[in-house]
Amino acid sequence: MQKLNLALAAILVVSLVSHTMEAKAQLNQYLISKIESFHLFVDSLKILASSPGKKFTLPNRGRPSRLSSTGRRGRCSDLKEPFIALIPHFLEQTQDENVVSALGKTAQSEPVFWFYVPKLPQDVRKLEFRLLNENKEAQKYILNLTDTPGIVGFRPSLHQKLKLNQQYHFTASIIYCDSDISKNPTVDSWVERVTLGDSLENQLRGATAEKRIELYSKNGIWHETLTLLVEKHQENPNNPMINDQLVSLLKDAGFENIANKTNIKYYILSTQNN
Repeated sequence: MQKLNLALAAILVVSLVSHTMEAKAQLNQYLISKIESFHLFVDSLKILASSPGKKFTLPNRGRPSRLSSTGRRGRCSDLKEPFIALIPHFLEQTQDENVVSALGKTAQSEPVFWFYVPKLPQDVRKLEFRLLNENKEAQKYILNLTDTPGIVGFRPSLHQKLKLNQQYHFTASIIYCDSDISKNPTVDSWVERVTLGDSLENQLRGATAEKRIELYSKNGIWHETLTLLVEKHQENPNNPMINDQLVSLLKDAGFENIANKTNIKYYILSTQNN
């Protein structure tokens, strides 16, 4: 009888230890999930605090641009949506018509350029980008498109860096027709490298990513604002605050149709010089 009691006691102890370990593991998992949720909440508060409802400052001047591939004659593509260059823009009224005027400002000598690429056929996967200086000398790049539709960015390794206070014309084409490139879906616009000024430089120095986004947005520095936001989105893809900021930025820049799309993808491509 004594042996039976000892055996039962041993079984009870093992059962208690097992249940205790299981409960401890469950508690640890619960605490980890709560800590992750807390960090996500803190990140959201940081972003909210750094975004006091101020819209992106549009440029007060621009250059005639073709930001959308729609309306081109003789196209050889069958895109369901337009290919779009993501550059802040506004309408300028001329004697005959309203003209889309656009200009992307950057402080960098090699900024990231952004486009909305619609769903493409499986056999269409290349994009050609050309950057022209004031002498119309072109630097050409070929990009391999990996996943569409989505918002695509890339930072070209320029042979000639952007010079301060100069505007550069750029074009981008999705390569459908090798035989007649004029029929490819094409967009074009302008970029200018600007001087930030001592005050803004001092504010940016040592600032958090959230604060830098706020400062760039307030001062109309488009390329850095969008790039930093996309990088934050990639770090925290489930953060609704960051997603809301991206939506607001795209709307401020005049791209409501894109901003209203759900589950949109953002990615940065590598380039091949040509």
